Amino acid sequence: MVLTASAAQAEVNRGPYNTAVRCFAAAAYVRHLQTNVGNTAAADALEERAKQAWGVSFILGKAIGISQDEVKRDLDATKDTQLPRFAQDTAYLKSSVAACKAADLM
Repeated sequence: MVLTASAAQAEVNRGPYNTAVRCFAAAAYVRHLQTNVGNTAAADALEERAKQAWGVSFILGKAIGISQDEVKRDLDATKDTQLPRFAQDTAYLKSSVAACKAADLM
């Protein structure tokens, strides 16, 4: 696939948005893991980080022209696709958590 200059720029602009959406799913997944092992303090902190990533997703989405409805759909779709992947692929989960920490979203 060949991207035009404007399409390539749109992909660059979506990068931080996509990261925030993925961090929402990652924080929710790791929160679930912490809850399962009884670590309520970590689970509570991760719930706050998931809320933060959720909010940042809407802010960044608005900044690049994505409607609130589309952001909601993206968040739901990302949870549907990413949660099973996190469960199956520990390396992917670790790299996602690292990217979220680098973005200060986890």
